[in-house]
Amino acid sequence: MAPFDRIRWTRARKDRALALVLALAIAAGWLLAGGFFAGHRFSDPISYRGDSDFTAAVVAAARRGEWSPFGSKLIPSLGAPFVASWNDFPGTDDVIFWLVGLLARVTDTIVAINLGFLVACVTSGLSMFFVARRFGFRREGALLSGFLFGLAPYLFMRNVHHYSLTFIGVLPFNVLVMAYLGSRRGVPFGSARFRLAAVISVLTGWSFTYYAFFAAQLYTLGAVAGLMRHGRRVTWKPVLALAAILAAAVLSVSLDTLLYRRAHGPNPAAVQRQPSEVELYALKPVNFFLGSRLHPILGMRNLSDRGRAQSIIQGEEPGPYLGLVGGALLLGLAVAAMASIARRQRPTFVLAFAATAAWFIIAHAVGGLNSVMGLFGVVLLRSVNRASVVVLTLVLLFGAWAIPWLLRAWSPRLRWALTLALGVPGLVDVLGLDNPLDSLPAMRAQADSDRALVATLEANLPAGAMVFQLPAMHFPEVGPLYGVDGYELFRPSYFANTLRFSHGDVKGRPDADWKFRVAGLPADQLVKELKAAGFSAILLNRRGYPDGGAALAQGLGAQGCRIITLSRVGESLALMLP
Repeated sequence: MAPFDRIRWTRARKDRALALVLALAIAAGWLLAGGFFAGHRFSDPISYRGDSDFTAAVVAAARRGEWSPFGSKLIPSLGAPFVASWNDFPGTDDVIFWLVGLLARVTDTIVAINLGFLVACVTSGLSMFFVARRFGFRREGALLSGFLFGLAPYLFMRNVHHYSLTFIGVLPFNVLVMAYLGSRRGVPFGSARFRLAAVISVLTGWSFTYYAFFAAQLYTLGAVAGLMRHGRRVTWKPVLALAAILAAAVLSVSLDTLLYRRAHGPNPAAVQRQPSEVELYALKPVNFFLGSRLHPILGMRNLSDRGRAQSIIQGEEPGPYLGLVGGALLLGLAVAAMASIARRQRPTFVLAFAATAAWFIIAHAVGGLNSVMGLFGVVLLRSVNRASVVVLTLVLLFGAWAIPWLLRAWSPRLRWALTLALGVPGLVDVLGLDNPLDSLPAMRAQADSDRALVATLEANLPAGAMVFQLPAMHFPEVGPLYGVDGYELFRPSYFANTLRFSHGDVKGRPDADWKFRVAGLPADQLVKELKAAGFSAILLNRRGYPDGGAALAQGLGAQGCRIITLSRVGESLALMLP
């Protein structure tokens, strides 16, 4: 019997009841890990620095109706006096940001991001649970795996910094599609299998780019396994159809970049990737077992420190830590696969999961598939350490079967209790992983300060007024300027409804250079140029200057600029042009 021929539907009513319990458990764990039981509010940012600032900028653009999944990414509220074009910035996760932006219209940019992160965790856990049940694994094992997947360290390490990476609910279903393709029955046209696989392929194509890349590999592995096991009985038409559906989904959210590039020419400055980065950001299997420096268990913190101390190449932080249970299951999967081979058993799903995990580890490790692709100039998908989440998916599906099987001699109640008790280490893995609780007051103060600043600006300026931001900074993927982070100038746009800001046009295009020329002018010429361009105010981030912007503020005051407000935390000074 083929590895996946025993896949069957389960008793839906009991599963739905358990799914509700699972969703509530994941939500409670998420609230605990994020400090929401310790005074954190949904209006407080989980993170207010680095890439999380860009996440909020995209959600805010979607909230204002300036970001749509399938249209051109022209952002009128940014890049003033021009219109910022984000079409040079490739990505396939537009649908995710658009949906969270819709939520922000009835809540708030920060609230919507937090709720979206919670939804990502809950849906990921539910996805794991239902796929495990679809494989026929016992409920207690499926429940445990769903809980661990919904609260995976990968999610909390990425959090709102790499927002769309947290929507991993498609991955268990990608593994299921792989199983379908490798089974004797395959994925016949018109069948429930094909319809499910088609929907999953579309959703995967609209998720993060790397997940579409991983799904293509899973589909290929499944199709090759089916061909090797069943030969001529395998029909390639459904396989090619699913590949076409996945490619079409990716293309549908990439047309803006492709068409803009064709109309305006390439912009190599927008997103720069170096060939050496395919090694820098490749997968390092040892990192499966190295947790965060904030891990609640001292021994895990020490292990993490030793691992980093002996590493010449640190790679992308955070690492691909699988968690305490996930790491143990990876070792268990390797042992189970070797035992199956030693006994010369026919292939089972254990061998299939082990072989797939081995492929993803070997192909995405340092010197693997991505390095080969890099030899031919394909370096856009550089951070393949993210393949760790596929390995996590496989080992948790294995655990959904293996743990109840190991406890099969125990009574049902005790088996349930022992299985679910393994969720405790999973919760411990993520406690304090978002941010240390002592950083929450500072982030709350910063966000509240920005809200109040923008409210004051909109109360004193006419609708549609343009605000020139200083210091001038490039976008995207730039380093800090003195004390101003690379994406920090986006923060006022999170809360604005009617204002237009000068920051935000993609570097490498002519319009993006205008603000640098103007920002370098003396105060009198700066004021004259801004008034001629139609600006109403200047927003000065004092941390962008060695003297805190004192000389510039004094010069602007001498030209008749009037102070509108100083932010509560004292970093931003807003001045009305005369």
